[in-house]
Amino acid sequence: WPGLYLAQQTGCSVVGTDLPFDGLRRARARSNADGLAGRASHAVATGRRQPFRSGSFDAVVHTDVLCCLSPKLAVLRACHRLLRPGGRPVFTTIHVAPALDAARHRRAVRAGPPHVAARRAYRDLVVQAGFTDVVEIDVTQDYARTQRAWSEAVDSRAAEVRHFVSDTEFAAAQADRRLTRAAIDDGLLRRSLLTATHP
Repeated sequence: WPGLYLAQQTGCSVVGTDLPFDGLRRARARSNADGLAGRASHAVATGRRQPFRSGSFDAVVHTDVLCCLSPKLAVLRACHRLLRPGGRPVFTTIHVAPALDAARHRRAVRAGPPHVAARRAYRDLVVQAGFTDVVEIDVTQDYARTQRAWSEAVDSRAAEVRHFVSDTEFAAAQADRRLTRAAIDDGLLRRSLLTATHP
């Protein structure tokens, strides 16, 4: 969706990559419905194995992807390879707040996405991947608002949602959302927007 939004707003051409065929089919249907079929294409690929020539793109955008993958540096290096000189990576990611004691760190990891824990700060990883001019902007308040709205929307449509999931799955998902919201409110989880430049 972020790629299709950017194509609509700026007129750029986009290539979306993902692994699940169902997600790619939905992306193709959405691009057709939005009149973007001529400027949007889709390919099966992992974050670190992209089937494109080096220097093929002006920008790489991903939203809350690195916090769900373990090979974070490998993905950032793949982004570097794909970009032309002067190209820009732009991404958001959820991460554990720095300088937490062990108990609070464990709580943040339990409340965050599957691979939220990172051995190094994202700014350092971006530099290690070969980028310069790294800028990090804290967007945690937006993250908190989104989580709250998501949880409230699911609660307000609980009967409809339960047609697609069991009561147990529904309760577990809502409990996970409450856990995440509490971790954000307590300053344990953060979300950042990072930009950089391929020199």
